[in-house]
Amino acid sequence: MIAPGLTSGYVTRMAPRLNIPSRRDLTIALNAAGALVRPDTLEELPRSGLAHRHWRLRGRGLVLRVPILPGARDTLDRQAEMFRRAAASGHTPALHAMLPVSRSLPAGALLVEAVGGRMPRVPDDLKAIATALAAIHGLKVPRVRAPIPAAPEPFAATLALIEQNLERGAAALTPELRALIDGERRWARQFARENAKGLHAAPRALIVTDAHPRNFVMAADGRAICLDLERGQYACPAIDLAHATLPIAVAWGRAGERLTSADRRRFLDTYFRIRGPRAAHALRPWLKPFARLIALRTTAAYAAFQTSGAERVLGPEARALAQKAIIHTLDAERLAKIFAAVR
Repeated sequence: MIAPGLTSGYVTRMAPRLNIPSRRDLTIALNAAGALVRPDTLEELPRSGLAHRHWRLRGRGLVLRVPILPGARDTLDRQAEMFRRAAASGHTPALHAMLPVSRSLPAGALLVEAVGGRMPRVPDDLKAIATALAAIHGLKVPRVRAPIPAAPEPFAATLALIEQNLERGAAALTPELRALIDGERRWARQFARENAKGLHAAPRALIVTDAHPRNFVMAADGRAICLDLERGQYACPAIDLAHATLPIAVAWGRAGERLTSADRRRFLDTYFRIRGPRAAHALRPWLKPFARLIALRTTAAYAAFQTSGAERVLGPEARALAQKAIIHTLDAERLAKIFAAVR
């Protein structure tokens, strides 16, 4: 799990204190919930994400997801419900239990199925990721969507997030970068104004939001399993389709992988073969605009990350990979090519 929340655009300025329970606190909370563990049952996993610490329960087939960001206790119910609803797709871990907020767990925690497997290889495993996203997006949208977020208009909501991150990350931007980003921001604002009616009517589904390949694991049976669901929402599926194949998101967590236009076509062909012609007809007009928007979202998130202090949450390997991807993106010449490729 590589820095969930960053490539999806959600970056929080790190507070002086994070909610990081000790092994003893975790043991107390698990035993209170009936798990009956000893401290040595808990094996901490590599620190590759911004929002959680993860602990494997040895011999139990379970992973404890512990939110560490300030304010995370307010989203625990939403995260649990996202796991419950997405599980019907067959491409996410099952939720085993929700541990409530307590003295030992100031933000609570989720106990979820441990999924064994390997990191996806791009472009080889994109068809499996397309299959997973098609299954998640194909879930029935309930009449009552709460507590899962459901913005009235996802394009405008994403643009508002971009604006926030650009403000936070202003110090990381050179004049050349600002000029490039301002051009894309002007386009996004104009597109939102001119297409307001169509955007309100655009398809909605349960989406991952942070759908880059490193948030999946390839299970032994060939399925791509999406591990990070805390940014899930009801919004336009084009958001996930753009993010899963965005080169600067693909670069997050592994170097040297390249995508071609043919790779992206095969990804979409796989997705629409599963979703069917009706979904293809409804979604295809929105693929390019959302691809352009998600490129801007990711760039803005990278800028915000540079000024947030969030790198201290990551382990050394994840921190190095993150910085490499961000430095590569926040270069005026490269960014111009990135934006040109999605127009």
